[in-house]
Amino acid sequence: AALLRGDIDVAILRPPVSEAELASEAILAEPFVLALPARHPLRALRRVPARRLAGEPFVMFPRQPGLVNHDLVMDFCLRAGFTPRVAQEAYQTHTVVGLVSAGIGVALVPASTQKIGLAGVAYRPLREATPQSRTALAWRRADASPAVAAFLDVARRVAKQVNSAAGEP
Repeated sequence: AALLRGDIDVAILRPPVSEAELASEAILAEPFVLALPARHPLRALRRVPARRLAGEPFVMFPRQPGLVNHDLVMDFCLRAGFTPRVAQEAYQTHTVVGLVSAGIGVALVPASTQKIGLAGVAYRPLREATPQSRTALAWRRADASPAVAAFLDVARRVAKQVNSAAGEP
């Protein structure tokens, strides 16, 4: 909304972007990982089978327009054969991880969440391939500002470095 109003020139967001007056470009993609309380028994596994999460309480992102991670996690769990039992919802990734640290439940979060470094949380990859959490840039198509063009260029270069460091093409 701030981008459409002209309050900001560029947004960093989770796609898709459906407004015709906006251009967008996905610059990062990362898998989801399991965040669990540090003393949780599943921590002993190197890779956690999704079916082992069937009885666990989940901390989830809420389902709202523009918040795509909820649907990605829900679809993944449904394909694995279970509906997550939602114990708590939170809008911010830091809050989700904080609730996991407090023992409220487990969560599927973008892999970069591990960099938060919150004590009391362990992360494990899942055995199955997860959906990709994407990060995109969006800007007004009609904006020919040199500052916007420069920002987009720098963001693309940084994203390329991040993707290379993570082993992505």
